[in-house]
Parts: sequence; structure tokens; C-alpha cells
Amino acid sequence: MIELDPLIIFAIILVVGLAIPEFSRKVKVTYVPFYIVAGLLLGPFVIGISIPSALEFIADIGVLLLVFIAGLEIHEIRRGGGGGFKQAALFSFISASVCFLAGSAFGLTLGYSLLSSLLVGAVLMSSSVGEIIPIVNDTPYLQRRFGDLIPLSIILMDGASLLLLAFITQAGNGAQPYMRLIGGLALLFFLIAFVLPPVSRWFFRISKKRSGEADLVFMLLTLVAFVAIGELVHIHGIVIAFFAGAVLGKHIPSERTYIKLRGIAYGIFIPVFFVVLGMGLDLSVLSAGVGFKLIIPLIFTLQASKILGGLIFAKIKGLSFKEGVVAGITVWPQLSATLAATAVGYETGLFDEELVLAVVAMCLVTVLLTPFVIRFFTREKHDALRDANEHILIVGYGKVSSRLVGLLHIQNEDFVIIERKVSRIRSPMTQGMNVVHGDATEMETLRKASAQDANIAVVTIAGERDSYQCIEGIRKLNPSCYVIAVVHNMEQYERLEGLAHYRVWPEKLASTEIVKHVLEPETRDAHM
Repeated sequence: MIELDPLIIFAIILVVGLAIPEFSRKVKVTYVPFYIVAGLLLGPFVIGISIPSALEFIADIGVLLLVFIAGLEIHEIRRGGGGGFKQAALFSFISASVCFLAGSAFGLTLGYSLLSSLLVGAVLMSSSVGEIIPIVNDTPYLQRRFGDLIPLSIILMDGASLLLLAFITQAGNGAQPYMRLIGGLALLFFLIAFVLPPVSRWFFRISKKRSGEADLVFMLLTLVAFVAIGELVHIHGIVIAFFAGAVLGKHIPSERTYIKLRGIAYGIFIPVFFVVLGMGLDLSVLSAGVGFKLIIPLIFTLQASKILGGLIFAKIKGLSFKEGVVAGITVWPQLSATLAATAVGYETGLFDEELVLAVVAMCLVTVLLTPFVIRFFTREKHDALRDANEHILIVGYGKVSSRLVGLLHIQNEDFVIIERKVSRIRSPMTQGMNVVHGDATEMETLRKASAQDANIAVVTIAGERDSYQCIEGIRKLNPSCYVIAVVHNMEQYERLEGLAHYRVWPEKLASTEIVKHVLEPETRDAHM
């Protein structure tokens, strides 16, 4: 075993965190399995680097931030017209019920006791929040078809799985443990639903007079405080983090605070979580004495029950067969909650060593396999856009570009919108406008929007790097396209010189207009 200073390992992980996202974009598969594979290579079973406790702590923060941010984003998705809580509750109920029954039957068939079999069912109900959320975020098909359905559903399923775990493992210990659990749930529900909203409104109102980092500190404090309370009453932190984020997201006054939090999380904590996760996985279980008599049937039971749950949901909601299959496959990954439930089952004597090793093998297979299966099933044919020739290409659908789209629509001009966030483009999509959902920095997305045939391109996306890459891609596909770019500082203005034909600096225009108005004699005379 190689013992390295935690800072050295942390630096290695940050290097990995820089390289993997670019690679995953090229192969068009979510970055999660690559982080885990990197962890497997660095970990005790290949290179042999041990995991310092300091990095385990950072990893714990990473998974909590991942789920917390997913909760914050639920508010925006709902505002954009997402499916909402009822559909998520229905999907989670169907999927969890099928998995619970299948897992229980699996355990009974192999001769395990009733309580052990019920715990197998509870284990199969759970999922890997840490992997599924990035898969959904990186797959336009999933974002369009399911909105906030899958992220909210997996939280509900994990919550139900962990609650069942608590009830099953306390069987025979009297009523007191159950009363403590119910009391803890009631306390957390009261704090999140009735205390957090007014406190958030009050703080964000007074924080306008404080430093610019106060909002970010408050959000992190909210996350840590509620997870700590959950630990005291033995409720898993990922469930609390999600619902705290979902409530808090409604009250965040500025998107800049959210962007700061997301940058810190996805730049540092979340890569550490996945790499450390990979470092902790034991590949030797795949060749252990468990044999395939237990591993293969367990994996098959999980995958079949998840797909069956998706198909039942699709039938009820009038969705296609493919959508039902994809919904089921998306919730295949098993990890954090699964391993937590399995560890408790082993400690309480409900699971033997063979079953524990089979569950670990199931986690390894589903975590590494699912992103590639999702990629295969969600490949889409790029049909030509309606009337997309000699058109206006609008990159980014925000406040400014939405007004431009409205005017172009009234004038019956031909245009195509490119936007990454599905919540922003539901309205133009329902109005029958040409919309491409995807990353405008990717050549495939630009081709899909017929950038090669556009007369004018208006680039309004905020990120300086993304804006530059997008314009560079447009000019490569269509050198004669007239490019108008929105910039926000002098550095970006100068960088786009020679690349964009016209650069609009809204803040500079506004300040110029204000100065002109202030210096006008009429303005001074009116107040003398």
C-alpha cells in the first residue's frame, strides 16, 4: 500500500478532474464512469494508493452537494413546466414496489429468511443518486422526456429504501426505535417545510447589505445543518440534502450564487467523490468464491424489475415502449444507499458474506455499464429542421434573446434556437419553433441547428469560454455567417475581435445612456 500526503492525492484528483470532462464530451458519455475507473486505477487494488480520511470527508461533502444542487434545480425545472411531484411519486411507487417484490422473491427463492428477503427487496429499491443525476444532466433525451421526474423519483426511492431498512432492522426491538424514527421525520419535515422558507426569505432580503459571499455561506450552512440534524435522528443525508435544496431553490435571489456553488461543487468536491468512490471499490469480488450462481441472477433481477417498473409507468402515462425502457435503465445504478443498506444488513446478521459480495458486484456492474447502455438507447436521428436554411441562429435562450425571438416570430422570420437547459425552451417548443436542445460548443449541436446554412448568428450565452468556442465552431462551419456576440467585459470584447463581426456590451451601453442622461441640461434643470 502506498501512503501519500493527502495534498498530493488531492492534486492528482484535480488533474483527473481537468482531463476527464473534456474526454467524456468527445465520446459523448457522462463523465461518471471515467472518474470511477480513474479511482480504480489509483486505488489499493491497482497502483495501490490508500485513501486518506481527509479525502473521504471531502467525498462525503461532494455527494451531498451533488444531491443538494439537484434539489436547487428542481425549482427551475418546475418553473419551466416539468412533470412535478405527482408523476415522480407515481414512478417511484411503481418502480420501488416492483423491485421490492422481485428482491423479496429472490431472497425467499434462495432460502433466506423472511426478514433477510425483505431487506434484499429494500436494497433493490435504492439507486445511485450520485451517478444518475449526472447521467440525466448530460443526456438531452432524458431531460426532454422526463424533466424533474427521475431525479425526484430516485430521491423518493432511496428515502423509502432507507426507511424500510430502519424498520426491518429494528424488528423485534420493541416500539421505542420506531417512535424515535417517526419523531425525527416529523421534526425534519417541520423544519424544512415551515422553518426554512421564512428564514431563507429573511436572510436573502438582509444579505443584500452584506458581502457578496454571504448567500453562498448561508446555502452551505443550510446543507450542513440539516444533514447534521438528520444524522442525529438516523436519517440518511442524501434524502435531507435533496429536499432542503428543493425548498431553498425557490428563494435564491440571484443566479450568480447558484453558479458559484455549482462551480465549487463540480470543480472540486464532486470529482473527489467519484474518484474516491472508485478507489474504495474492490474488484476482487468479481472473482471471489461467490460464483455467478448468485451474482448473475441478482443483477438480472435488478435490471428486469427496474425496466418492468418503467414499462408499467409508461403504460399508465401513455408513453412509448422505448421511453419506459429508458426510464427503467436510467435507475439501474446502485451504489451509496445500496451499500449502506447492505452494510447494515451484514452487521445485523440478516445478510451473509456471499450475499454482500454479490451486492457489491451488482453495484460495480451497474455503475460502470449504465452510462453506455443509456448512450446506446438515447441516440437520436438528426432530422432536418423545418425551414432551416438561410436563417437566423440564436444561441442561448435568456431574457434578451427571448425578446428577440418574440419579435422575429411576429415578423415571420426563419430562426433556430440552441439552448442547453430544457426548462428554458419548453415554451418555444410548444409554440412550434425550431429549437435544438444541446451544447452549442459542440459541432454536432451546431450542425443539428443547420449553422452551416445560417445567414446570421446571435450568440448570447454567458460563459466567456463557451461563447468563444461556439463562435469558433460557427465560423468553421460557415465562414460567411455574420456573427453578433453579447460580451460582458473588455477581455471578452478584445478576445472576440476578428471572430465576431459585431460585439454588443450591454453593461457599457447602459452606462453610456445613463451618463448621457445625467449630463443633459434638461436633467440638471429639472432638479434645480
